[in-house]
Amino acid sequence: MQHQPSSPQPQVPRTSRARLWLLLPLAAALGCNAVVHFSSCLNPSIASMAPGSATAGGLQFTLSITGSNFQVNSVVMFNGSALPTSFLSNRQLRATVPAAAISTPGTPQVSVMTPGGSGTVTCQSNSLMFSVTN
Repeated sequence: MQHQPSSPQPQVPRTSRARLWLLLPLAAALGCNAVVHFSSCLNPSIASMAPGSATAGGLQFTLSITGSNFQVNSVVMFNGSALPTSFLSNRQLRATVPAAAISTPGTPQVSVMTPGGSGTVTCQSNSLMFSVTN
C-alpha cells in the first residue's frame, strides 16, 4: 500500500508534530510512504519600540523594535504597510518610517511579519500602537 499526498500539501500545526513523529514509523511498517512538509515559523513578539510617537507632518525617521523571534526576513509593518527593515539580531529590528506614514494624527499599529519557510505560512507578532500627534 502506498500513500500519495494530494496537492496542496497540508500544513501541520506545531502541536501535532510530536504525534506525527510517533506515527511515521508505524506508517512505514505498514508500507505507507509518507511525505511530510513543515513550513512554519516562530511567531515574532514585540516588547517595545522607540520612538513611540511622532508629530504629524514630521520627517522620515528610524523606528527601533525590540522583542524576540525575529528572523533575517522579518518585516516591520506600520499601519498595514511593510517598511524597509534591517535585521540587527533575533531581538532587534530597525525600520525606516516615511514622512507620508505620519502625515496625519492617529494611532497606527506596528507589528512584525515573518514569512515561513515555504512562503505559504506567515507568522505575525502582537501589535503596539504608535501615536501620531498634532
